[in-house]
Amino acid sequence: MWVIYNDDEAAAFKDLSSASDRAAAIVAASLLEDRLEMALRLRMIDDDKVAAELFRSSGPLGSFASKIALGYLLKMYSDAARRDLVCIKDISNQFAHHLDIRDFQSQSIKNKTQNLRLVEKHVFPYGTNPEEAPKDVGIKMFEQNLTEQLADPRRRYLLAVSFFVSGLTPIGRTSSNPHTTPF
Repeated sequence: MWVIYNDDEAAAFKDLSSASDRAAAIVAASLLEDRLEMALRLRMIDDDKVAAELFRSSGPLGSFASKIALGYLLKMYSDAARRDLVCIKDISNQFAHHLDIRDFQSQSIKNKTQNLRLVEKHVFPYGTNPEEAPKDVGIKMFEQNLTEQLADPRRRYLLAVSFFVSGLTPIGRTSSNPHTTPF
């Protein structure tokens, strides 16, 4: 499940299904980074000029890594979520910077996707009664063919990205009510 904000995102999400593994990994991580930036900006005062300086690509919050770290320090998510986000960033970076890695079947990529743990805690098979899910699990997602998705490295990665994009989406939130993401 993807939460989409605009036509550009809709087109990017649509392209994911037919994109190469390299393109899917990079584009999905980019969409997640944009959503994380949006969530961070909601927790800041409304000063577009200062925020633009901080978030520019060479600014202090320009990298995906710095956004992930800041979100964690602001208690937007748990250390387990921070580790999954770092793993998503690392997978995207491997595809972007190592031409010998062509697909999710590469052993190093397969190993990294197995480190995406929150999908095992927060995503349940479609048809599961939400009341039967553990009470300590904040955000819950329900997916068809969950076992197959978790076993396939590409699908597991995209499911993890989808989970975070959904969880960081500020639906109905404002800077005065930014929401602490329960994952």
